Amino acid sequence: MQSNQLLDSFTYRFAASGVRKPERTAEELLAYVFKCPVSEVHQGSTPDPPSSGQIIKLIHTLEELAVRIENGEDPQAVLECPDF
Repeated sequence: MQSNQLLDSFTYRFAASGVRKPERTAEELLAYVFKCPVSEVHQGSTPDPPSSGQIIKLIHTLEELAVRIENGEDPQAVLECPDF
């Protein structure tokens, strides 16, 4: 998967919904779901899931978490990441 496209998409969504620090929140969301450091998100690719079923599960997880954040839940609490 191309993380740059996902990063741009979620940054736009978060900015449109008024999330504070939309790019940082998008970075943390992708890093959380793909279980990788934020620095890997910026390298352009995320770890490849071995099956299409896992891709669907990852997309579902991304969407579910993004909706919670867009609806006003604290991103740090949603992503279990108090440091950003």
